[in-house]
Amino acid sequence: MPGVTMLGAPDPVLGWNGARTYVTEDVAAGAPPPAWLEGAAAAVQPLGGGAARIFRDRLGLGKLFWVRDGEGALVLAARPAHLVRAGHAFEDIMALPRGIIIALDGRGRLVSEATIIPLWPGQAVGASLAETGLQIRRALDAYVAAVATAYPGRRAYLCLSGGLDSSTVAVVARRHFPALIAVSFDLAGPGRRESEDRIAARQLASDLGISMIEATVSVEKLLSYLDLVLVAGIDWRDFNVHCALVNAALGDAIAQDCENDDAPPLVITGDLPNELLVDYHAETYKGAIYYELPRLDPAGLRRILVHGLDTCHREVGVFSAFGLTVVQPYAACVDLYLSLPADFLRLKDRKNRLVKKIVGSQLPDYIYRRPKVRAQIGDTRDGGTLAACIDNGIDGAWLRRRFASLHEVGEEQALDRFIRAGRYRASIPTQKE
Repeated sequence: MPGVTMLGAPDPVLGWNGARTYVTEDVAAGAPPPAWLEGAAAAVQPLGGGAARIFRDRLGLGKLFWVRDGEGALVLAARPAHLVRAGHAFEDIMALPRGIIIALDGRGRLVSEATIIPLWPGQAVGASLAETGLQIRRALDAYVAAVATAYPGRRAYLCLSGGLDSSTVAVVARRHFPALIAVSFDLAGPGRRESEDRIAARQLASDLGISMIEATVSVEKLLSYLDLVLVAGIDWRDFNVHCALVNAALGDAIAQDCENDDAPPLVITGDLPNELLVDYHAETYKGAIYYELPRLDPAGLRRILVHGLDTCHREVGVFSAFGLTVVQPYAACVDLYLSLPADFLRLKDRKNRLVKKIVGSQLPDYIYRRPKVRAQIGDTRDGGTLAACIDNGIDGAWLRRRFASLHEVGEEQALDRFIRAGRYRASIPTQKE
């Protein structure tokens, strides 16, 4: 493409139009923008003669960055690091805004632009919790079934923590992937016991008839993934990095388990409900507070967390670094979650109530009774990945410096312009005649 160049491989696209998985013809030249496109989707589609159509899903789960070279041609990549390594300055890199579909001519000039339908609904739909739960279950089933149909013969792995979100997905996914394999993360080391996550995941996998592999790593091994997650996760903030480290350990274990497969396996995750239900809280370790959130009402906090998915690549990006294709079933029912009123978000047991309407007694009581444990903590007894980083001097300032170094950033203040208010610096590529 003379006017448009893509560096490196894009992340796998696993979108959904409500009936089937996404195909490139859905946004081909001359075709109207899709009325509905869920899931991670960011791609560059050649249209011939150097022209292209580029797009990004409305949640921003898929990532796409661009710069103009010295001759004005458009250069794109799924990672800013690809552009930096090609000689482009980090400070010049922009993200494609989420929810945008644009067409470019053979000289890289913008010729059309369309917006995927807005993410945020107006008034709450007014459905009962039981009705919403049923609709979510149907959407989860339909999406996972569509993925299974689109990728027959692919091995499927489920990241299972024994928490409500991944456990709900386990109930759904095992119906469509009979050979589903669960994978559980844990840290090993002197004096460490199995985490509560590992124990719960093993028990649930057994109860559901799912085989499980154990991704148990030492602290040294865990920290060896830091450069990978800083580049693939496109973020330096401690919460996302700590989550990404867990996913790197899971991704490495999965990649080793299927190294002789002909096609990339699918990795199914339980990501997204924490943002959609504002199910986050700060953690304290050695007297310091981590992961603290703004003091806002639940609706306002949900808005910030959902918009913040624009700068979250701890799932798709990290697993893609191991050649794995990520499936995020909850991305198929975002609007149903967002229709839940603010009053519901104030309930302490909101997730339990909703999950019981989605899968009910298909999950055993011990899953419903478990206290909330962050995936990167894994246990109420010790600090897990958070502690592993802090105990080794890897705090927020260290992560920021290392990200800057990996991306050849001259002044760290440039990072504050790259991610601001939970969003990447973004604009639509335009070029004067």
